Amino acid sequence: MRNIYFRHINGITMVESMVVLAITGILTMIATPSFVGTTQRFRVLGETNLLLTSMTFARSEAIKRGIPVTMCASSDGTSCLGTATWQTGWIVFTDVGADRTVGMLLKVTPALKNSDSIAADNAVASVTFGHDGFTTGQNVGVVTFAIHTTPANSSATRCVAVSRTGRLETQSAGAGACA
Repeated sequence: MRNIYFRHINGITMVESMVVLAITGILTMIATPSFVGTTQRFRVLGETNLLLTSMTFARSEAIKRGIPVTMCASSDGTSCLGTATWQTGWIVFTDVGADRTVGMLLKVTPALKNSDSIAADNAVASVTFGHDGFTTGQNVGVVTFAIHTTPANSSATRCVAVSRTGRLETQSAGAGACA
């Protein structure tokens, strides 16, 4: 007689599938808050780089052109708001009289696509760089632009600091005036 071996296929039991489902649920609950924080940190990092890039561009254009260049908060992409609501967007333009009169528009950055905020200390609504790269009309030594998340997450806060000499620096929460 021949031995015939049949392969028996086993399935999973209901208990096994419930254990796998419970473990998956627990891991998801643990990972979700971490993922939200990571997402906020990366989003703020991108917004910080956008602000820093615009300021660096404004400074370099002022040096290159030999005339003042201003960056100000703007909601329409053509004129300065006169308020420090930077999350509505900003513009970079030549400003021959250093009086926030828009000359040649050099760069337009639209509003942030989320509810994050950018707050400049001392309610600074514009930054003007002179032909030497120094800021003009800045009454304080350093102006700090703080980018905050919504919902609030202080560990995700980042800042861009601008000194009178035009030096630009990024800071994490707790460093310098970044809060």
